[in-house]
Amino acid sequence: MNPKRVRDFAKAAGALAEPIGSTAVRHNHRLETFYQNLVARGKPKKLALVACMRKLLGILNAIFKSGSRTVV
Repeated sequence: MNPKRVRDFAKAAGALAEPIGSTAVRHNHRLETFYQNLVARGKPKKLALVACMRKLLGILNAIFKSGSRTVV
């Protein structure tokens, strides 16, 4: 694959990940609790948000794999 296309995709995905992650933290109780625990343990807020985005990707991957329509 063309390295420029990979770089462009990564840039676009990164630009979308932060607003999606911050919205998920506000509206999903499990992610909100996870975020608050990380911040309470002294992690920077940006790092805690990135950890939540990664956790959200894992949750979405599990939903797609199982074919479930409900979010746990």
